[in-house]
Amino acid sequence: TLVSAAPVAVGWGKKETQFHGSLGKEAALSKPEPASVVDCAPTDEQYELAWRDDGQYFVVSWSDSTVQHRRRFRVFTDSGELFSTSDTLNHWEPGLCWRPRIQLITAIQRRPKRGLDVIFFEINAERHGEFQLLDESIESMFRVHNMAFDEHGDVLAVLCTSTVEQPHTCLSFSLIHLFSTEVRLLTCSNYHWSVKRELLVDHTSTSLDDDLLPGCPVTFTWAVGAPRSGVFALHVANATRVKDRPDLTGTVIRCWSFSAAYDRNECMAIESCSRLHEEFRSPGFVASIDGEHIQLTAMAHSIIPPPMCASRLTFKQPTGFPNLFSKIAAVSFPGPWVVQRESNVVTILVQLESADFPARLFAVGLQCGTPGPQRNERFDCANDVLMEAEWITGAQNVIPWPRYVHAINLLDTTCPRENHRVNEILSRWSHVPVCGGKELSHFCWLSCSQFVFVACAGQLVGLVNWDLSDLSTTRVSWLLAVGSSISKPSTDHSNPRDSSLRICGLCLSIDEHRLCVQLTNGCVVIYSIEKLIVSQECHIVPSVEIEDNKPVFHELSSYTADCILRFPLACEQLVAVTFTTVTPRRSATTVSTKTTQLSTICTPTRSFLLGLHQPSHRLYGICIPVSSELVQTPTLVRQSKPAALLIELCSSILVLPNYLLVTSMRKLLVCVPTQFDATVCANVEVCMTELTSRLTIPSELLNSAQSISRIPQQQQAQSWYNDYLHPIETGTVLVSADPVDSKVVLQAARGNLEQVHPRALVLSHLANLLDNLKYAEALVFMRRHRVNFNLLHDHSPVLFRQNLNNLLEQVECTDLLTLFVSELVEDDVCKAMYGTFYGSPVAQLYRGGLSERNVYRLGPTQTTSKVNSVCDALLSEMANDRRYILTILTCYAKKRPSELHNALLLLEKFRADGDMTCWESGVRHLQYFATPPELYRVALGTYDLDLAQVMAQRTQLDPKEYLANLNELRAITDGDQMELRLAYQRFKIDDQLARYSEAIKQLKAAGKFCGSVFEV
Repeated sequence: TLVSAAPVAVGWGKKETQFHGSLGKEAALSKPEPASVVDCAPTDEQYELAWRDDGQYFVVSWSDSTVQHRRRFRVFTDSGELFSTSDTLNHWEPGLCWRPRIQLITAIQRRPKRGLDVIFFEINAERHGEFQLLDESIESMFRVHNMAFDEHGDVLAVLCTSTVEQPHTCLSFSLIHLFSTEVRLLTCSNYHWSVKRELLVDHTSTSLDDDLLPGCPVTFTWAVGAPRSGVFALHVANATRVKDRPDLTGTVIRCWSFSAAYDRNECMAIESCSRLHEEFRSPGFVASIDGEHIQLTAMAHSIIPPPMCASRLTFKQPTGFPNLFSKIAAVSFPGPWVVQRESNVVTILVQLESADFPARLFAVGLQCGTPGPQRNERFDCANDVLMEAEWITGAQNVIPWPRYVHAINLLDTTCPRENHRVNEILSRWSHVPVCGGKELSHFCWLSCSQFVFVACAGQLVGLVNWDLSDLSTTRVSWLLAVGSSISKPSTDHSNPRDSSLRICGLCLSIDEHRLCVQLTNGCVVIYSIEKLIVSQECHIVPSVEIEDNKPVFHELSSYTADCILRFPLACEQLVAVTFTTVTPRRSATTVSTKTTQLSTICTPTRSFLLGLHQPSHRLYGICIPVSSELVQTPTLVRQSKPAALLIELCSSILVLPNYLLVTSMRKLLVCVPTQFDATVCANVEVCMTELTSRLTIPSELLNSAQSISRIPQQQQAQSWYNDYLHPIETGTVLVSADPVDSKVVLQAARGNLEQVHPRALVLSHLANLLDNLKYAEALVFMRRHRVNFNLLHDHSPVLFRQNLNNLLEQVECTDLLTLFVSELVEDDVCKAMYGTFYGSPVAQLYRGGLSERNVYRLGPTQTTSKVNSVCDALLSEMANDRRYILTILTCYAKKRPSELHNALLLLEKFRADGDMTCWESGVRHLQYFATPPELYRVALGTYDLDLAQVMAQRTQLDPKEYLANLNELRAITDGDQMELRLAYQRFKIDDQLARYSEAIKQLKAAGKFCGSVFEV
């Protein structure tokens, strides 16, 4: 019975009269087939109840005996009033919950031999979509017992129990989950649900000699309030019984704490990547984990929105179970600064879920392009694992494709006996149940052959040195271990981070190669990575507790850290940004195309540690002390420095060689240049103030409701527009950015991708091209992004003048040169149009200094016209070359005063030689700068009457008028005294054109002939 949510007829007519789209008119006549009635299993006769997160509604699901025990649900208000009732549905199984925020009722539907689906309903019991949880190959082997969303509805946990009896043999880890109870964790992006983790909860090991037996009841729940701390805490309770004493039972409660972690190795090169990687360009590989699949896309070449991808990697079992896949635990990419440039192959790490400790690792070499026309290829990884690569979509030559796959066998994972703390951790984790937690995390690359990681759920930090030629002997060195002291229990049970001290983040400060180790209480311990490696010992991380907002330290006897920094909360994303000072130097005068022109020298000066706390959308920052500021005493650790709040409503950050990209919830992308003035870098406080000011959003944008007309007139003149700001949508986050280009890929809140080119990155990349004399590439780049062509000259006038020959040699398309000349203006666009970019003190230093550019202009800036100087320089280089005819004509037309007469005389020379193609195209081109009547008058001013007649024919003048005038002028030269007659003819022409000064000169040259004409 439908009560409050009963559908209402709105008078749209019957089905037969409605439009049915591509189905045609036949769809109106078709009768729907009645759904087959299927009895529910006896085990489905149970009631389920779920409340909405706001407590205003609850839903009840039951097996309705009146319709062959098929399940249905009813929605009630908090007062018990019936709101809506659903239709009956075949194969509807238990597992009812309510998704928060989006407010959708979630249930389970089994489709025999087709899959097991999660279905959604609206509050009025109408269907609202579904997705497949298990495919047809394994849907009959599992049964869903419970489902639940976290507090914000971002993660869905599904409890699945195997219906297959376990064989009496010892199974490998890849086969265990077929006979186990597991909790699947799924997330949604762009309306696609992906499996991120699978937790096995009823096996204690892979052996059959366990003390605890499987098959006992299991339940789980999410921690309330956990998302506010950035952690998703899942509590799972498993009832157990002793093998030899069935009457004795117990309960094992486990807690997993998850956080949204993105493996993003930033491009932390000190110099510009265009100088570091001239032979190799980063393809911008982006990976997404979906259960047993790794979905790959090269964002530098093709923007493919998820869940689609360019290629897909799948790890499988070679024999036995053909549909059994190996689950992916993690994927790690090296930054562009450690890429293998020799072979253009990017080596990534792939980690599989495993019962071993540490987990299984594979090195996969990726390169853009497939080896042939085949869409599938298999690679042997190990004895029990093979990898299959599949081409999904996109161009064949730009898809990520594996070149090799090698298994990494980690050896010597033990520690010297004298380090009892490390041995204790390793011994305990070697016997941890097979339920997740043994995986390595927080990979931090030091070089192509070195990376550090976090193991044992945040209790150890290890180092791996590998060699692709021999991965069978890869060794692990343990660098850091968390001390045995546990912090005091927290009274705030909503924050599971405070329960114990663990390592929850790693990042590398590249300027001095220091490792930043973040603890769960927000403290960050700074180590010298070289000292840790050379010492060949495993050091204990200082135990730090925060009491009354003040740090309290323990275990200082094992002090090896450089310093300790402090964030208010542990941050999900941790990056170290190197800020440099820029020393200008004059560009070389070489005009060779192979010589690289560098106008500045970048020197690393300061490193800032930035932490983004996702739940609160706050970006914190703190300056890492340099070596000269560190006092090597045991009391240094006590000098804990708190971080400052840099910007609120921050959604994501990304580090580029010369910029820090920050997306704000205020619909802005902020591009922060990472160059400081030397005087600013000398003071830490001034540095922090400067960084905060660069992240400050103009006040005009903070209150979008304020009308521009209400802003005072003096503020309207100072527009808020800034080259370092780019508008975006609300909730947009950064995905990737090309370190040697201006491309930035963003993902909107709904999941779609967008490619943008912020003006600051465009101008910065263009400046690098001009400094390196890549004029052809720069002109194409300027036309693509609609940058004023005057910047080709105004960026560095002296460098432009010295390399004009280089410019003409590089640019094969003369249309680009013509566009450049046609846009020439007298104003300096570096001060006017792009003043916010070139006008800042940092930009002046980075681009060589405005003072230097002003000194070396083309001639005296007070008397010489920029347009005339550039045009004259180009005309002298082109030397009436037919290839540059349109550019030459444009130079004559742009000069002030214009020299259209010289342009017409040049065209007349080509016409006289019979080159009518050049003549026609040249005359049409000149008509962009002057009208046909004006060109006729200019042609008449050349005293070439034949040229004037040809140009007059292209106008709409009456032939009776201009032919009579031309014939009259030709008649003057009939007879003797030719020179005098010509002078008089020119006098008449200048008099008609109102060029009286020239007319008087010609009249004087006519002499006696002029007097005789006057007598007549």
